[in-house]
Amino acid sequence: MVGMIKPGDVDYFVRTHCHATVMEHFDKEAAAISLLPLAMRMGGPREAVWHAIIRKNYDCSHFFVGRDHAGSGSDK
Repeated sequence: MVGMIKPGDVDYFVRTHCHATVMEHFDKEAAAISLLPLAMRMGGPREAVWHAIIRKNYDCSHFFVGRDHAGSGSDK
C-alpha cells in the first residue's frame, strides 16, 4: 500500500524496496508486485482482513501481514 501513513511509519518507498528484494527469490513468471493506493486507518485485525479481501479481489494469492498490521501502535 502506498497511501497515507501515520508519523513515524516506514514510508512507501522503503516498504516497496523491501518487497522488491523479497521478490528476487520468486520466479518472475509466478509473482508480481503492484502498488495499491490505500491509506492505513489504524483499524487493527479488522482492517487486515479488509486489506486481504481487497487484494483477493485483485487476484492476489498471498499477503504480508506484520505483527501489528494497521494497529494504532504505541507512541512511546
